[in-house]
This record gives sequence, C-alpha cells and structure tokens, in this order.
Amino acid sequence: MVGQIPKLDFTGLREMDLGDFVDMDAASVMYKNTYYILPHIATNLRIHFHKFVHVALWAELGSSAFMQRYMREIQQVGYHNAPLELMVYELDAHFAYAGEGINIPNHVANTL
Repeated sequence: MVGQIPKLDFTGLREMDLGDFVDMDAASVMYKNTYYILPHIATNLRIHFHKFVHVALWAELGSSAFMQRYMREIQQVGYHNAPLELMVYELDAHFAYAGEGINIPNHVANTL
C-alpha cells in the first residue's frame, strides 16, 4: 500500500502515442511481480485478484514480451479492449461472482 502511485518515466511510450495510458489516474498499478495500491481500495479483494492475474501474465510471458504485447494491444485497440486486459477482467468477474476455483497461473499458461 502506498500513499501515491509511482509513475515511471516511460518516454518511449509517449513517443508511441501512449501518453494517455501512462498518465491514467489509476488507484493501483503493477510492475513486474509487484503492485502498488492506494489505501482507499486496499480492502477490495477484487483489485488484489485483478493484479494477481497481471502478475501471472507477466511471469508467463516474461518482462519484455509482456510489455511489448500489452502496449501493442493498447495501441491497436485501446486499454479496455486489449486482449490481455479482457482476459484479466474475465477472470476478475469469475472471481467476483464466486465461480469455480481456477489455478490462475495454469489458466494463463494454457490460454495464451
């Protein structure tokens, strides 16, 4: 939990016309295997689950491949329609509505 979400200097992303994504006012963010979350949403288990899925994606794809794919998808179809983000939201909804248990790292590996 942090008082302010860290913003890394993503100059290359701005050059790719992804400044809106970099500057997005987010209450949580994930970098590699760590996520940062603001206190007002820290008790929301759904947010933690969402970030865990992102960590599983990053672990499965590796840092470079994850970032390249994630940014390419956002660039091509936007954040809300990016296939990796859609996968996270689908699993997030499954979790929120008490779906059958899923091994997230295995599911991610088998779905990619």
